[in-house]
Amino acid sequence: MPSTHHSPLRSSYTAAGEMRWKLLRAEGAIVDGKIRPIHLQLIPTNRCNGRCPWCSCSNVDRAEELGDGELLAVLQYFAKRGTRAVTFTGGGEPTLHRALVPALLVARQWGMECGLVTNGLTWSRSKPTELELADEALTWARMSIVDTVGRYDCDQVARFCENLPRVDVGVSFTVTEGVNLETAAALCRLAEQAPNLTHVRFVQDIVQPDRASMDRLVARCRPLSPKAIFQYRDRFQPGDAACLLSRLKPLVGADGYVYPCCGVQYAAEQVRALPERFRMGRWSEFHRVGPFDSSICRKCFYVDYNRVLAGLTAPLEHKVFV
Repeated sequence: MPSTHHSPLRSSYTAAGEMRWKLLRAEGAIVDGKIRPIHLQLIPTNRCNGRCPWCSCSNVDRAEELGDGELLAVLQYFAKRGTRAVTFTGGGEPTLHRALVPALLVARQWGMECGLVTNGLTWSRSKPTELELADEALTWARMSIVDTVGRYDCDQVARFCENLPRVDVGVSFTVTEGVNLETAAALCRLAEQAPNLTHVRFVQDIVQPDRASMDRLVARCRPLSPKAIFQYRDRFQPGDAACLLSRLKPLVGADGYVYPCCGVQYAAEQVRALPERFRMGRWSEFHRVGPFDSSICRKCFYVDYNRVLAGLTAPLEHKVFV
């Protein structure tokens, strides 16, 4: 089967380690040579209803959470600075924050598209009234899954898709040592049946990548669905001195601090939390800080992003001679 590395499917639903087609086509990302925070990644809460052993945020302070008012203030602050998309992510489980749905609606009113990274436990078990509002507000939602013992209920994904029929739903399946191939295969078959299940992304456990397990999964699942995407994470590069990505898609944690990206918990050491030395300042100070110095990052998947950003913001003559 031919490689899907540059396929429309992969380019639409992935970022880290990929070609920068979205960046090259993103209107408003760079204005007058300056990078704007066009995509905000936001952790509303560190509370979680899961206890995943592979979680890269397993050591965060589970009591940390943005207050309702602060959550909306963060959205307003970044909307005024050109943000056009916000991904609500973890940290913890975003659907546990009581103001999540109001925040989704406000973000849309302020011109931002919304994405959600979730384990799906809350929104797959029932269809509360708030789901109808979330179905209107979300552009996409991605369920995070892992299974090594064959006990994952794939019907949970089907129910999640049914509860959000107008939302593009994806699955991010973390491939750990001893991954259950039957569960992975079942998700691929489900992708062929659920009309709004756009893709199933199989990604190596970043903290403890096991290539043999990943290779077995690729061999098992590639023939089952063209919606399957496979991402290896055992090859990476050290960070650059100037992380321009930190200006393009910053992360605001549940502690109210800005971090350069969503991978700081394993960038320098595997602390499974957001290290203090990666803080760029409080969210309200973002307009005053420059790019993060990512020379301390041992493991970076955005080096090419930074190189493209450097090229797009550098002075250039004879621009029309392409």
